[in-house]
Amino acid sequence: MRILVALVISLIVALPFYAQDSQKPVSKISYGFNLGVNVPHGDVEFAKLTSAATKFSNKYGFNLGLLMNYPINRTFSFFPKAVLSFYNLDVEVKDGDPMWNNYTIVDEYSIYPVVMEIKPHIKIKYPGKLHLPYIFIGPNWFIPLSDDEDYIPTKSTFAFDFGIGFEKQFAFFNLAPELCYSYGLQNVAETRDPNTISDIRIHTVSLLFNFY
Repeated sequence: MRILVALVISLIVALPFYAQDSQKPVSKISYGFNLGVNVPHGDVEFAKLTSAATKFSNKYGFNLGLLMNYPINRTFSFFPKAVLSFYNLDVEVKDGDPMWNNYTIVDEYSIYPVVMEIKPHIKIKYPGKLHLPYIFIGPNWFIPLSDDEDYIPTKSTFAFDFGIGFEKQFAFFNLAPELCYSYGLQNVAETRDPNTISDIRIHTVSLLFNFY
C-alpha cells in the first residue's frame, strides 16, 4: 500500500517538470462543478475468529462538488475536485450458528453517510483530441462529516482513484462525464472491537458529470 501511494505522489510531483519540456497549454485554467451518483461496497475483517458475520446493504448515493481544470500541456491536466458525497451503505453484524444459518442481528450501522472527498486527479488525454476519451488517476482523501451513535466511528482515510471520462466542448462550457472506481487503502473504523469488526475497507463506483 505504501509503495502504491508513493508511486502516485511521485507521478503527481513529476508531471509539472515534464510539462516544461512539452507543448504549451491549449486553454486557460477553468472552474466548475460536478454532480452524480455512487454505489459503495465494503470489505470487513474480524480481529479474531468468532461466530459473527456481516452483511452489507448498499444503495445509490449522491455526489455534489466543485472542480478546477488546469491544462499542464496538451496531454496532461491537473483536475482536482472537492466532492461532498452522501453514501447509502449499511452493515449488519450478526451472531449465531453458521452451520444452521441461524443468525440474530446484534448491531446495524451506517458507514460514511456524509463524506468530503478531496481528489487531486491527473487527467491524461491524446494531444489535440478534445472529444476522445481520457483517463485519470490520483489519490482520494476521505474526510467523514457525520457523528452519530447509529454510525460506525470513522476516521479520515486515503483511497486510490482511477477511471475514464469523455470531454465534450459546447459554446459556453465543457461537459465531461466520468466513470470512477475508488479503491480504499486504509481501515475506516476509528476503534477496533476484538469481538466484532476490526477492519473496514470502502470501495466506490461513481458516475460524475463535470461542468466547467
